[in-house]
Amino acid sequence: MPFHQIVERDGQTGRIQRTFVYDTDGIHARIPDSHGKVQKKFIYSHDSHEISELTGEKDDRIRRVLSFSEGTAILSEGGGYRKIRRLYQISEDGTEIKEREGSRFGPVVRTFIFGPKGVLEKEGEEYSEKRMFVFEQGSPFIREKSGGWYGTVSRVFECERIDPWIFMKPEAFLQFIFVVD
Repeated sequence: MPFHQIVERDGQTGRIQRTFVYDTDGIHARIPDSHGKVQKKFIYSHDSHEISELTGEKDDRIRRVLSFSEGTAILSEGGGYRKIRRLYQISEDGTEIKEREGSRFGPVVRTFIFGPKGVLEKEGEEYSEKRMFVFEQGSPFIREKSGGWYGTVSRVFECERIDPWIFMKPEAFLQFIFVVD
């Protein structure tokens, strides 16, 4: 059975950095060496609406967890007693995500703004454009541009057997960022 995967490349046509293989258990991030070593694992928990990042080592310890509830997502670190690092607030119309440090009253660290052709990431609420994720109709690529819409292409994600437009939904985009960052 063919794999659903995303291949990450440096720049427009650079070498492969990582391959993210999707299966029923979750996502496996592999580095391109001769053995295809698993660098990280991401496991879905459908009951609790979360995705956990495991170390990829033999003991598979939990590093981070991204859990979803109505209109928010929480990024926490550690296993049993998790420390909340970030809170993501999704706007009601789904056009903006604010990433706050700590709780809902923490300062805004990043803002993701959804447009018709991509997602713009800004530092804070009012600051400069940091990067842009560009989606093109009919193309299997997601291009990450540093410096905003007119910036240079820093990474390209090639989606194989996955529609890249699925990541234009706020919850799916947060999962994408959680996996590739």
